Amino acid sequence: MTVQYRNKKLRLAAALVASVYILFHGKPFALHKALHSPAFYTALAVSFCVALLLLNIIHHVTLWLDRELDWRERPFVRSAVQSVLGILLPAFTDLILIYLYFETLGQNIIDNGFLLIDFPVIVMFIVLFNAYYLIHYLLLSERKIVAEIRKEKPDRNDVAYLTGDMDLVIDQKGTHIRFSLEDVLYFYRYGKKVNLFMINGVEHIVPLTIATLAERYVPFGFSQINRGVIINNKIVKGYYAGYRKNTLQIIVRHKYANLLPDHSQTYFQVTKDYISGFKNSFEQLSGKL
Repeated sequence: MTVQYRNKKLRLAAALVASVYILFHGKPFALHKALHSPAFYTALAVSFCVALLLLNIIHHVTLWLDRELDWRERPFVRSAVQSVLGILLPAFTDLILIYLYFETLGQNIIDNGFLLIDFPVIVMFIVLFNAYYLIHYLLLSERKIVAEIRKEKPDRNDVAYLTGDMDLVIDQKGTHIRFSLEDVLYFYRYGKKVNLFMINGVEHIVPLTIATLAERYVPFGFSQINRGVIINNKIVKGYYAGYRKNTLQIIVRHKYANLLPDHSQTYFQVTKDYISGFKNSFEQLSGKL
């Protein structure tokens, strides 16, 4: 999920505050003297530009990772990658740039105290700004999910039932919509709603719970693989050990992989409580092929 942070002014203000703070950190506070020194303005300009560069790196890295690694779906992987690209990369960039700056002044970053006094504070600022993005993301994405749920919430009168020929029929305000189970690739829960995803790429809200769907359709070629996903066994080619302990990652058959949206792959993880049932279904399917 992507969110709009709209924080350009905040980044500018944060860069200015951080640059001024670093210039006086660990030194006697002599503002009047600094304001009358040309060297102060040079150092302030360099510090501000570097600080703004670091914040922009964090900003753009976070935007990219929001698209590629959702915090809610893959928190551990996202935390690791965010730490490398959102913390270590900006910190290393700052170290290199400030080292080069002091080299032009004939100073050493160890002897002048930057490495031991200022650099830890800069790293702290970087960590805090990453934390700001995480908190901001969780708040904004939660609002977005709630808004989508309210917008697309099924009518209380909607019902769904299984026909004699195993089709799924949704009666929506008097309109009957029929779905062949052969064409359903998977059901998944998103927030408080449940969707089905068809072989033609169409998604539709189903006014049933995942538990109800599992009870009805697992005996007919479907497998529940975690608390929020039920898949059609025909799309499964195999599986391998997941990134987390006691999980499996499903390998989707090539002819179906191109039909699935990007987000679907992150859903296809078999969690501990469902591994046994999934393996049994997979072995039965393999025995029929």
